[in-house]
Amino acid sequence: MSAETISVPAMRNVVGVTPGIDALVLVRRNGEIVSAEGGRVDLLRQVASFAIGVHDVAERLAETAGRGAVEWTLVHASGGDVVAHDVDEDHILLALSSDPNALGSLVHDLAWCVNQLRTEATWNP
Repeated sequence: MSAETISVPAMRNVVGVTPGIDALVLVRRNGEIVSAEGGRVDLLRQVASFAIGVHDVAERLAETAGRGAVEWTLVHASGGDVVAHDVDEDHILLALSSDPNALGSLVHDLAWCVNQLRTEATWNP
């Protein structure tokens, strides 16, 4: 974790208990990193802007198709997953997972983490 980021207990907890999670990064929609946890944070930082862009495209697709707001976007690949999950209007939680078989745990634990982020204001002054 770099000096300009803060530690978020809910994120640290998810990285510690969810199978296959390599990294979690909380970003502002402008790409600024708020918090980062996990062993592969540098890799997720490198692809954060791409993940935000894919999530934005998914939102436009869902809105155009009349499906409403997108809560999360998943890229499921043979080597694992990249997930972008809305926290609020300004923040997205990005996850990098190396276990493509732990998708259920990943989605469940990210939803729990996002709920914690939405209810705990200490990370967002």
